[in-house]
Amino acid sequence: MRNPTRTVLSLGFILTAVAALIGPVDATACTGFRTGVEGRVVMGKSYDWSIGWGLVVFNPTGLKKTALTLGAQDSPAMWTSKHASITFDQYACEAPNGGLNDAGLAIELMILGQTEYPLPDDRPAVNELQFIQYCLDNFGSVEDMIEGAALIRISAVHAKVHYLACDVSGACAAFEFLDGKMVVSTGDAMPAPTLTNSTYEDSAEYLSQFIGFGGNEPIPQSTSSLDRFVRASALSVQTADGEIPAAAFSILDSVSQGDFSKWNIVYDLETRTIHFRTLASDAVKTVALDQFGAGCESGRWILDIDHPQGGDVFPAFAPYSKEANQALIQKSLATIPGIPEAVKAVLALYPDTMECVVETPQPDFPPEPAVELVGDAGGEVFSNPAETGPDVAGPDQDSVGSDIPGPELSVGMDGQSEAEPGDVGNVPSKGGCDTSPAQSPPVPFVLVVALVAALSVAKRSITRPQDLLIRSTNMVGAVNAAHCYSFTSQQRRMRPASTS
Repeated sequence: MRNPTRTVLSLGFILTAVAALIGPVDATACTGFRTGVEGRVVMGKSYDWSIGWGLVVFNPTGLKKTALTLGAQDSPAMWTSKHASITFDQYACEAPNGGLNDAGLAIELMILGQTEYPLPDDRPAVNELQFIQYCLDNFGSVEDMIEGAALIRISAVHAKVHYLACDVSGACAAFEFLDGKMVVSTGDAMPAPTLTNSTYEDSAEYLSQFIGFGGNEPIPQSTSSLDRFVRASALSVQTADGEIPAAAFSILDSVSQGDFSKWNIVYDLETRTIHFRTLASDAVKTVALDQFGAGCESGRWILDIDHPQGGDVFPAFAPYSKEANQALIQKSLATIPGIPEAVKAVLALYPDTMECVVETPQPDFPPEPAVELVGDAGGEVFSNPAETGPDVAGPDQDSVGSDIPGPELSVGMDGQSEAEPGDVGNVPSKGGCDTSPAQSPPVPFVLVVALVAALSVAKRSITRPQDLLIRSTNMVGAVNAAHCYSFTSQQRRMRPASTS
């Protein structure tokens, strides 16, 4: 029998391989800032990195989520999304690099080499990318985020990062993890709402040497972290007479690192509108949150970040599919040897474990026993959600194909070239089981957990699906089969009694 501790070692190997993908951290990666243009609060981000592909994702409200963490001592956070958001996801859906929610809260990350995350404790955990999604899902302001972020813990997979968050009121805060503790810089402790790749304390101290911030030195022009911090801070106070998004893009041009700068993103927090351009497609694209239906019954929607056309790209969004997420994951992990396909498959399946909580009439038969999950940091308890409601119209589209080079990102699970708004495609049915998303609920997270326990070679107690990633390459097939059986049984229970 295989030693159970080998699973942990294998998982550690995978994390090391993921670190190899990301490679050495460049000390001059990324710049974020807040400015004021046309009397509105605007936040900008230059994403400077070695790879530039990704998806722009609309995330609805009402999704019940359990965090995907990898630490052996983690107690994954559980919550239901209260706010809709648009995020920029490069490694997998539900693992964003940044985004904006419907309350006007924007969050972006920057690399910080000095980061030391907290040691394991009793707090619910999220990974360093899902921390952004957790905060966008749960908080409507910087003040709320400061209070709520203290109640969870980051269990990092690899990246050492810190975060800049700003809200529609103009309030901003830098969230850092230094010496194992969360450090928040805001209000009077934040002389400039800017963040690069040095600690905020070091950046503010350096800023005080320059004209306009208490010193006499001219504004520096290099691309070093501290010089970009000063330059972005200085330019951010000179944009009042500019226009959105041009004034913010001009600041991003000033801190550009050439071909290393892959994405430029401008958030208009008041109108909840995002303008973005990429190195591969420099036409400015625009999308607004209020163009989507907020509830989870409308589904997720995705767009290739390198979409070739500029202007309003809302009509180009397509329904989310597991295949699109899987193709993104495959591409991002393509250069790493030795990662089992089961790992990639579970990452691709993960968004489908989230149940949609909507108020719908219940069928007239005895309900299943409720399974209570501890909710968000406030301690709210959620019961099993109702079944997914009817589709709500979303963006129109002419094609659901993806423009991302490399593996084809087919966003329709049945291979169709067109999709009705709100339709997320069909899973190829097996054994006569119709598991199309329009017909069936998402794969329950508890079902994944049950399969993990059943497939455990060591027959030990397992509470999270990621514990079995290395042990079974058949996990996804088992999930689909069990989901098919569960759904078919539910259809039989819901079938109306004969009137003959």
